Amino acid sequence: MYRLTCDMEIRTSEGIIRLTHAESVKIEKHSDSLCDVASVTLPRRVRWRNVAKNPIRRGDTLRISLGYDGRNHLAFVGFVRRVSPDTPMLIEAQDPMSCFQTQEAKKLSYTSTTLNQLLADQGISAEIKGTQSIGAYRVECDTVSELLDALKKQGVRTMMRIGAGSEPKMYAGLAMAPADARTFDFDDHTNVASRADLKYQPADQVRFLVRVKNNTTRGGRKTSNVEVGHKDGELRTFNVVGMTEGEMKDYANAQLEKLKQGGLSGSITVFGGEIVDKLDALRLTLDGQAAGTWQVERNDISWGEGGFRQRLTIGTKLS
Repeated sequence: MYRLTCDMEIRTSEGIIRLTHAESVKIEKHSDSLCDVASVTLPRRVRWRNVAKNPIRRGDTLRISLGYDGRNHLAFVGFVRRVSPDTPMLIEAQDPMSCFQTQEAKKLSYTSTTLNQLLADQGISAEIKGTQSIGAYRVECDTVSELLDALKKQGVRTMMRIGAGSEPKMYAGLAMAPADARTFDFDDHTNVASRADLKYQPADQVRFLVRVKNNTTRGGRKTSNVEVGHKDGELRTFNVVGMTEGEMKDYANAQLEKLKQGGLSGSITVFGGEIVDKLDALRLTLDGQAAGTWQVERNDISWGEGGFRQRLTIGTKLS
């Protein structure tokens, strides 16, 4: 029988605290949110070595690794945002993207710029796929997090990923293809805990409205958006850069054909072990049959008395 294990490192003003026990750990990794969040419930009795009392404070760095039988994998890196004084003690944390909530934005104006230049001018280092043009842009936000939220409304996503590395890295773009994205295999006969929230929609029941939005300015104006499919169907929006209207229509029809094939939606709960991150690939085998490869949009991790589970929400079908 597998034994749940964890390793937490907290860098405080009084030194590094290391904990190998917890009542529970919950982590939310969501590709559509500014920050990943974590909450740790400590044991009712904690022995603080070399200090008289709890030294953990807001702003301390927190690293969480989870696993079985001492084979732990890094699941979260961030900063403590709140420490509950109750018993048992609760620690709440956010990933490094939370620093943008207090970082002042530089109010700049561009007649034409790229996402690469815009973020660099704000002092942000992010991995971006190629050069992504966003045309004319004016920064009017007070904080960097407000700027990232404004960009999100135009289809630009920003997020931190741990991926296959040991440190979180920021990614940004209309299109994302992290170089360190991994593929995980899950089979409902071996390492799937539950598929109750996984849904299948047959091709003949599929109704979608595909909207393609262009974020490139041409001659002082943006190329108009393109829509194809059923007006009463489920809306799927795709953001592109540098396409003509004809190219956008071809792209929209190609995406619609993929969606009309039918397929899976929802989430699947798998056992712990290696940590699946946002934008990793999930290759599923269900009832002995290959069910395709899907991009992971969200991972809700729970570790504790109820076991170690990862609830993976699937997004775009990759193959």
